[in-house]
Amino acid sequence: MFKVIKERFVVIGKEGSTSDEEGFIPKLWKSANEHFSEVSHLAKKDATGNIVGIWGAMSDGSREIVFLRCSGNNKDFIENCRLLDEDLDLRVGKIMKRDKYAQYNLIDKINEAIVVYRGNHPIGGGSIRPYDENTVELKRVFVIPTEQGKGIGTELVSKLIEWAKELGYKKMILETGEFLAESCHVYSKLGFKKISNYGVYVDMPESFCMGKEL
Repeated sequence: MFKVIKERFVVIGKEGSTSDEEGFIPKLWKSANEHFSEVSHLAKKDATGNIVGIWGAMSDGSREIVFLRCSGNNKDFIENCRLLDEDLDLRVGKIMKRDKYAQYNLIDKINEAIVVYRGNHPIGGGSIRPYDENTVELKRVFVIPTEQGKGIGTELVSKLIEWAKELGYKKMILETGEFLAESCHVYSKLGFKKISNYGVYVDMPESFCMGKEL
């Protein structure tokens, strides 16, 4: 590891190249996560102590993609949630009444969220919310259609899983719809399994709930 100090920021990094060996990028991310505690105290924080600075980046060969840890009051996270609802209304609005879900998707009490940017443009986001002492719920995950199918959603959920682990949670649960095949595929790939509908979703047969031990 090496440290570079500039006038307005500090960079701690690791030398390497994507051509070094197969699987270099996942290994680099793992290394970055392992050393996060070394730089977390340098990150910008809001009035409540939540980190609002960029904590990770990946490259897809064009513009840099960054993952910003924030809270539910981040304006880009709020806008991403609006786009999510708009997308769901278009895709499943004729199949089911979505109004009853609104009360369960409030974001004012979300303290852990991530917004994804390509360059300076927000392209996705997601969050976690406490369910009980040992369980956290995955909420409001969405990547804009033009950026889907590039692994960004998978990386986003992976980072939310890592954050939940840092906070000491032992299990993650989520609610989606069986008709949202793309989302179910991402969650299954990351180890989520179908579970019985929980909480407010018990009497909602159109809901499809999943869970994963952390």
